[in-house]
Amino acid sequence: MTKTAMSANEALKMLRDGNVRFVEGRSESPHRDHDRRILTSTEGQSPFAAVLACSDSRVPIAAIFDRGVGDIFTIRVAGNVVGEVGTGSIEYAVQYLGIRLLVVLGHSSCGAIQAALSEGNHSPSISKLIEKIAPAVRKTVEGNAGLTGVELSDEVARNNVWHQVEGLFNNNEIVRAAVECGRLILMAAFYNLGTGQVEWMGSHPPGGALINRGLQSESMEQTTTGA
Repeated sequence: MTKTAMSANEALKMLRDGNVRFVEGRSESPHRDHDRRILTSTEGQSPFAAVLACSDSRVPIAAIFDRGVGDIFTIRVAGNVVGEVGTGSIEYAVQYLGIRLLVVLGHSSCGAIQAALSEGNHSPSISKLIEKIAPAVRKTVEGNAGLTGVELSDEVARNNVWHQVEGLFNNNEIVRAAVECGRLILMAAFYNLGTGQVEWMGSHPPGGALINRGLQSESMEQTTTGA
């Protein structure tokens, strides 16, 4: 397939608009028909965005953004943490697939986050996973002494998203170079299991949050006018 000419801003707007349709129950379900399957199987993929998300079965990436086959390159691991293999997948998407938007997506009531908050015994592999979430746990607990239960878990999940985003930018030359030259938006987001809504938390580095604020303003204007 021909590589998409879509800009980073256009890619973000596509996901934002798709999530609005999903929340409102008017999904269009594009690119899910027989012709699309054949096209992508014979001519290859050309996704316009990549999403690092949790493995949770309640977070169906294509559905919540109302996209279809070949649209979103998805990397999934419990707790949406950045690891060596997942990083390789992200580098591939940026360097070889030419994606313009990279989203790190956390979600409410995350089991991996709850495991990181617990004091129980875990297997060696799960313990390694928890180690990647531990900085977000420490930051949240130290700054929010009164939070408990789901509120605490969800705040850790949000801080964990930022921790993973910052780690990608600071520690990965391919991602950082693409962001710095303006070819890639690195975005933090949070999905609410109950409402289906994606909260666009902002982009990294912080100056890119202007993009997010512009999209939020547009969304508010559409709501006001009934568009």
